[in-house]
Amino acid sequence: MEHSVIFHKILTDLNLGSFVLQPQRVSGGFMHKMYCLETTTGKYALKLLNPVIMKRPSAFQNYQKAERLERVLQENKMPIVPAMEINGRKMQCIENQYYYVFPWVEGSALPGDEIKEEHCKIVGELLAKIHKIEQIEKPFVRDEISIDWGAYIATATTECPEIADKLNSYREILYACQEEFNRALKKIPAVTCISNGDMDCKNILWVNGNPLIIDLECLDYGNPFCDLIYKQTPTI
Repeated sequence: MEHSVIFHKILTDLNLGSFVLQPQRVSGGFMHKMYCLETTTGKYALKLLNPVIMKRPSAFQNYQKAERLERVLQENKMPIVPAMEINGRKMQCIENQYYYVFPWVEGSALPGDEIKEEHCKIVGELLAKIHKIEQIEKPFVRDEISIDWGAYIATATTECPEIADKLNSYREILYACQEEFNRALKKIPAVTCISNGDMDCKNILWVNGNPLIIDLECLDYGNPFCDLIYKQTPTI
């Protein structure tokens, strides 16, 4: 179904009025498509979820968990932009197209070269508050890394020779880093808390110097010590 038809059906199904301006594609989201909808009832951000992602066996379970944790953050007054709950649900579907609707926020994400120490301090304190909402004294289980770099190097030799030599020169370093990571995993304190696995600069909008977290689909339980040093791989 064409997007123009989907947009009109969404407005009808969710009682969002009629268009004031034509929907505009906006930046944001590597896997999904974002649009700005300006209607007679307000201004909204529409996220059309990637159909390929939605076919993954764990997709719905992961989204449901993220939605539940999103509500927990709302209840704890965290500065987030949650998906709108319409007709008793956050995730909507029309003609096999799953989507979320958000209130539009007039803010902007900072590019990496504009992020200063004060921004990091603000976001770090915010992440700490999220970690403190729910903490459980139990081991955080994360699979060890086990990558066959030799196989990747062999594949690169025939499919991408321009990087094969560089990969091969770093072979020992890659395996050493993998081993160090796996050893470090065993030393992580046994604490589990709410974790935002995608708290990247692109997912924080700044409004008058204050942050608003968006794209919360990767909310899950994780380890606060891991969040300090690396961004978790999204589970969805």
